[in-house]
Amino acid sequence: MKKQYAEQVRSLSGIGFCGGKAQPDSNGSRFARGTDNNTKNKTTLTKLRRHQVAQEEMWADAAKGDVGGIKLQIADRQDLDLDEIDKSSDDPRQHCTALIKAAAGGHVMAMMTLLMNKADPAIVNSIGWDALTVASMMGHADAANLVISKGADVNRKDKEGKGALMHAAQLGRLDVVKILLKRKADANAVDDRGMTAITMAQSNLKYEGHDDMVRVLCESLDTSERLWEAAMQGDGDGIAKALAEGAPVNAVDERAEEDWDHMPALLRAAEARDSTACVQQLLAAKADATYVNPKGVTALMQAASGGKVGTIEAVFSASLEGSLAAADSEGEDALMYAAGQGGRPAVELLLQLKADPTRKNNAGQSAADVAAKAGNGKTATVLREASGEPQPEKKAALKPDDPMAKDGWLGSANLTAQKQGGAVPRQQKKKSKKKK
Repeated sequence: MKKQYAEQVRSLSGIGFCGGKAQPDSNGSRFARGTDNNTKNKTTLTKLRRHQVAQEEMWADAAKGDVGGIKLQIADRQDLDLDEIDKSSDDPRQHCTALIKAAAGGHVMAMMTLLMNKADPAIVNSIGWDALTVASMMGHADAANLVISKGADVNRKDKEGKGALMHAAQLGRLDVVKILLKRKADANAVDDRGMTAITMAQSNLKYEGHDDMVRVLCESLDTSERLWEAAMQGDGDGIAKALAEGAPVNAVDERAEEDWDHMPALLRAAEARDSTACVQQLLAAKADATYVNPKGVTALMQAASGGKVGTIEAVFSASLEGSLAAADSEGEDALMYAAGQGGRPAVELLLQLKADPTRKNNAGQSAADVAAKAGNGKTATVLREASGEPQPEKKAALKPDDPMAKDGWLGSANLTAQKQGGAVPRQQKKKSKKKK
C-alpha cells in the first residue's frame, strides 16, 4: 500500500470511520439519524484503493512508455491526477509525475499522450527537477524538445541553481545541449557554486566528445565570454582567438552573483592550472595588472593563490608599487593567499619580494596562522621564522623508564593516541598483539 494511501486510511481511522464499532461524534447526531458508518467507511476505502491502484498503474505505464495503458487509465478513471507526484521512494530524486517518468525513459509518444490530456510540464519534484531536467540528464533530445515546445522553461533552475543545460553538459549529452542552445538556453547561467555549463563540461573528462561539447558551448558565447572561459581554463589558443575576434581584454566578468567572483580575464587566468603563459599573453595584450575587484582582490592575490612562481613574477613585475601590501575586504594580502592555498614556493618568493609576514588580517591572524589553519605546517614554520614568531612547542618525548613507554615506540604512539582521544592505529594494534 502506497504511503499516501496509508496516510489517508490512518486519518480516517483517527476519527472513528475505519472498521470495528463506530464511535459517535461529540453530539451523537450521526447515530441519532441511524447512519451506517461502517458501510460508508467500506465504500470510501474501496474508492481510495481503486484510485490508488489506478494512479500507480498510470505511473508504471508512463515509465514503460505504454501508450495504450495510459489511454486506458485516463478513459477508465476521470478523477486521475496526471500531475500527482509518486513519492513512494525514499530518494527524492525518484519523486516523479507520470510525465517525468515518461521523460526519463525518452518515451515521446507516451509524453505526447499525457500532454494532450493536460499534464503540466512545469511540475517539479522536491529537488526542483521537471520533465525537461530529467530528459536532459538522460540524454533524450526529442523528449527535451517536446516539453520545451509545450511550455517548459528552458532556463529554469533546480534547488542547486542548475538548469537543464548544466545537467546535460556535465553528463556529456551533446545532442541535448545542441537542442537546448537552439531553444535559447543561457550558457552563461551560473549555479549556486558559481559554475557555468562550460566549466561543468570542462571539469568532466570521462565522456567521449568532451572537446566537441566545450566547442559547441563556447560557440554560443560572445567574444568576452569566450575570453573569460578560456582564461579560467588556461587555454592560450582560446584566449588568442577571442582577442583576435575583438574581445576587450579588460572587460569584467560579472556573471556570478557574488562580488568576490567579479573579475577580468587576467585575474581568472592568474589562478588557472597552466597560468603563466596565459598571464603573459594577456599582459602583452595590455591587460590591467592593477585592477582591484569590488572585494579588493587583485591579480597578485589570485596568482599567489594559484601558487605558480612564474605567474607571481609576471604579475608582480606589471603591478604598481605597494601591491604586496594591498589587502582584500577581509584584510588578507597576497602572502596570506599563498599561505592558505598557494604553497611554500609561492610564500618563499613573496618573502623574497619583501612581503610583510607580520601583517594581521581582520581576524587577527598572521600569514603563519593562515597556513597553520589550512594544515600547511612547513609553510607556517617558514613564515614564523621570517616574522620572528615563536614556533609552537613540541611535545616532550617519553623517557625510557616511563611505564607508558615499556613497549618502546609503540607505547609512546599509543599514549599519544589516548591523550588525543583516538584509537590505536590498526597496524599498531596488530604489532601489539604479536608482542603479547
